[in-house]
Amino acid sequence: KFNLPGAMVIEETQHLKRERLCQNPYFIAERIVVKNQMAYAGQCDGTSLEIWGVLSGEALIAGIPMRKVQFCLLPAAMGYFTIQAAPETVLLRAYTAKE
Repeated sequence: KFNLPGAMVIEETQHLKRERLCQNPYFIAERIVVKNQMAYAGQCDGTSLEIWGVLSGEALIAGIPMRKVQFCLLPAAMGYFTIQAAPETVLLRAYTAKE
């Protein structure tokens, strides 16, 4: 359904599979396939923004309910954020690369 040739698995647990889709000097794109309900805590530390999207399923991203084909930008100055995703949700995460 969302299989891409060349996607590299960078983490796999009972709750999720995280794959790197693209990386260049400017940004990194990842796909996160949620197997069981999961919660993720992250931080925009003032140097990097993040863009999160829901490709299928549903999630609560930084307190915002999101359904499939919806995206949100988390600004660099945001600080800590959380994401809660329902089982069988597919997320897309893009963030600025750090040297």
